[in-house]
Amino acid sequence: MSGKKRQRPASAGSHHQANKKQQAKPTSVLSKTFDLWKILPNITQHEAVVQLPIGKKIKHSQVFIKITPKQRLELPIFLADLKRALELDNVSLHETFIELTAFTLLEGCVAITAILNYLRNVLIKPSNDIKYWEIDSTSLLRGSILVHKSVKVEQSDTVSDLLFRKAVKPKPFKCQLASVISIPQFKEVYLEADSLSDWMVGLLNSLANCRFRPIRGSVTDLLEKNITLDRQRLMSSMSELPFLKELFDPALLAMKNKHLIDADHKNLEAFMTELQEHNNRELTVTSKSSTDSKAKHGAAVSSTNLRSKAGTTASRYKAGNSVPNKINERRIQKNPAARVPQYPAVSAQDINRSCLAIIKASISKVAEKSSFQIIKSYVKFPKSQLDLIHDNLEHIKSKTNCNMVILNLQTVHESTTWFQQLPIDSKIDPSPSSTRVLSVGGVGGKCKLALQMVLALLETGRL
Repeated sequence: MSGKKRQRPASAGSHHQANKKQQAKPTSVLSKTFDLWKILPNITQHEAVVQLPIGKKIKHSQVFIKITPKQRLELPIFLADLKRALELDNVSLHETFIELTAFTLLEGCVAITAILNYLRNVLIKPSNDIKYWEIDSTSLLRGSILVHKSVKVEQSDTVSDLLFRKAVKPKPFKCQLASVISIPQFKEVYLEADSLSDWMVGLLNSLANCRFRPIRGSVTDLLEKNITLDRQRLMSSMSELPFLKELFDPALLAMKNKHLIDADHKNLEAFMTELQEHNNRELTVTSKSSTDSKAKHGAAVSSTNLRSKAGTTASRYKAGNSVPNKINERRIQKNPAARVPQYPAVSAQDINRSCLAIIKASISKVAEKSSFQIIKSYVKFPKSQLDLIHDNLEHIKSKTNCNMVILNLQTVHESTTWFQQLPIDSKIDPSPSSTRVLSVGGVGGKCKLALQMVLALLETGRL
């Protein structure tokens, strides 16, 4: 018995397999992203949400989200896409905050979630790398919204509960009012959750429990004034702090930076000297080439004069010598092909057909680019349709939020490059005097919509 090997128990194999599973388990906990649109159907079927009127507009609803100056620069394109995706026109961008009004439970929940997620990412990522509707599973979903002081907000945990109640299992979603009010006449509501599903369910229930009331006067003007005043007070209080002046010694700082400043001055002087020498060299070469060209031109003129004199001194019986003189004179004259090109007569139907082909080609070119990219495109329309385009221009601009301008003779040249890049098969080349050029600039998706509206206007005569 002592010489034999002990066999491993049958349970040892299963225990070893369990260890393998435990080792492989952390790989499944890696960071992954959730698509807001894909998780939304499951949220609406949740037992805590199924009884809520998620499609009904909340009466007198008005919610605000504070933003910084840096965030405001990145928001216009995102908000334009948010409005298009939710078909929600009641989202407004102000200098210091975003305003949501007259929304349903579902619209408010999705809009607040997307905006807070974008504001968090815009501080740590370039705007081009942010995917609006994807939320990282490892990120802690949290943020604050502002409502007027008249709004009744139901909190998940009050201050007294947090201070005097015994520790219990934390709730998956927190909705608390800030105990310190930084913006007068407004309530700051803090929201937090551990997962996206808990966040969506909790936010839907919190918005459903809020009681909005009608308010006299403009709430947006009041909030703008109070936020601006709060920022001014913060800046003035920071500038009055005495320790800011004690953070560095100006004399020590100047001594350490002196050699760097001197080196920059020397580099700038050397660059200026090199640039001046390069410019002087180019001027010398240019003057030499102009002198040589003048000398060659003088020699050519003198040889022409000699030939003409030789032809005039010949005998009147040798009339053949006068013919080359006329040929030479014709050669010296300017090229008649360099004159203004003559455009063939084109009918109104052909002009309209050519303009429609240009608009369709411009739509195809804009569609190839990103819907969030800023694009400036150009199209042509018959001059006879100028009044039709002019009457509907403001309507198209209000629907698409695009910058649309009818170019004049001084600015029409900027469209040449765009038209040269269009793959147009039409062989009709109407005269520039028979057409006008329309410039359409804006976000790619809206720019495409504006071009489609112009195409429909020219084809049918109405929008």
